[in-house]
Amino acid sequence: MIAVGLMIAGIALLGVVTATLASWLVDRVRSSEVQVQRANVDHVDALSRQIDELRAEMAHSREVFTAELRALREETPKG
Repeated sequence: MIAVGLMIAGIALLGVVTATLASWLVDRVRSSEVQVQRANVDHVDALSRQIDELRAEMAHSREVFTAELRALREETPKG
């Protein structure tokens, strides 16, 4: 009878240790996933800023090109 009680207590203790280890692992994985998600959000924000800067630069280049083309057309005699 004592042996059965000790066996049940040992199995229960093993279950508690296993559950604690599993919980710790899940928390570590979840923590790293949150960090990865934050990094992804930061990268997306940086890429969005770069895209906005490139669009502004393209718009400026388009304006300069249009002005230069207009000036060339005005200089060229029609005939």
